[in-house]
Amino acid sequence: MSRRSLIIGSLLVWLLLCSSHTILFVFAYNIPLNLAIGDSLITNTFLFLSGLGLFLMIQFEGRKTSGISHFLRLIFGYFVAISLFYITSDPILSTIADGKGEYSVLFADSRIPRLIIASILLLLVLIMLRLYHNMQSLREKTEQSLRLQSMLKESELQALRWQINPHFLFNSLNSISSLTMSDAEKARNMIIKLSELLRYSLKKDMDAMTTLQSELQHLKLYTDIEKIRFGERLHFESITPDECMDAKLPFLILQPLIENAIKHGVYSTEQICTVKLKTQCSSKLLEVFVENSYDAEGRNTSGTNTGITNTKERMKLIYNDESLCKFRDNGENYLVHLKFPQL
Repeated sequence: MSRRSLIIGSLLVWLLLCSSHTILFVFAYNIPLNLAIGDSLITNTFLFLSGLGLFLMIQFEGRKTSGISHFLRLIFGYFVAISLFYITSDPILSTIADGKGEYSVLFADSRIPRLIIASILLLLVLIMLRLYHNMQSLREKTEQSLRLQSMLKESELQALRWQINPHFLFNSLNSISSLTMSDAEKARNMIIKLSELLRYSLKKDMDAMTTLQSELQHLKLYTDIEKIRFGERLHFESITPDECMDAKLPFLILQPLIENAIKHGVYSTEQICTVKLKTQCSSKLLEVFVENSYDAEGRNTSGTNTGITNTKERMKLIYNDESLCKFRDNGENYLVHLKFPQL
């Protein structure tokens, strides 16, 4: 509820009280209409002003809203509001009621009931305002928490981006360096493909979504570079139905996995390493399987698993679901299974 809605609601309540008050005096106690209206306006206006005082007291109090001192301030403010209502409305009504016959008698008999009813209404106002203030504070804290989470997510994704790009660039430049002396043509082709890869990787944010077709085109550039480096030792297969090409997935989510699969497989054996990418999809889900063969007894590099770690973190940050990213190792093949909800 906004402050404007609260003010409009309060005015409507004031109007309802004035109307009820007037009708009660006219039909139940046979008080003349002009006196009934005057009594209603004076009583409920000062009651409204006392409630407004409580609103201002709560609205401009400090952030600390608990403890004995805060409770005592509320009680003090409540009794001040009641006192102000009584010492302002009673003398005016007493002057009006003087010599007015039935109205004068009714006023004299209703002084204590008026004060009791006003005390109850102001207590209800105080409770409602306190709850409203608590709800406002809770909403502000929730919004602040969401903003902080969004900023944290953005910073973490940006950090992952700066981990992935230098990691890939470092490996590619090493490959080019090793070919410059032995095969200048292959080195030139790798530089051309590397420039296209970097252009693609820098054109979007890490939390942006893209199509599977776009990612596969990027992967072809990457695997072409690696095939130039490793030759016949690397065999890459991609099995993707046409109906899956338009499926959505996070930008640059697959390249680190293929990179990890090639490094994990090729470096472990002198034989052919097969890396397979397979996809299947439905209207609500895209599934991607990345599998590579390796020699468990072969030599391995002391890598940092940047690709695997970053992929897990990105899936968790983007989808807030750790179950969408699974890994399986049977000693001969390493399988990564990713699920991408189609929102």
